[in-house]
Amino acid sequence: MGRVGEPVLLQMGTYPQPGYLDDNARAQDAAGRRFSAPPSFVDLGGGRFRLEFHYWTNEGAVEQWLLEGNSSALTGAQASMPAAPGSFQWPFG
Repeated sequence: MGRVGEPVLLQMGTYPQPGYLDDNARAQDAAGRRFSAPPSFVDLGGGRFRLEFHYWTNEGAVEQWLLEGNSSALTGAQASMPAAPGSFQWPFG
């Protein structure tokens, strides 16, 4: 469970707070804004596409996903974790 890191996330009142591992609020705010971007969808033509997005997990991590596919299936998926679990905590628990 978590949330896709769209910019509206920072306006919802659910913005993640500095985590257990990082007590520097300014650094956390900068990281939060860096990972808050609209998903990027690119039409590659011929029914092919590329989708990239950040996913903020309930465990306080940020995952970065890059998916590729066509009109009938996903053809590739790459994931990385630019912020480890515990990097932030949600204000609601």
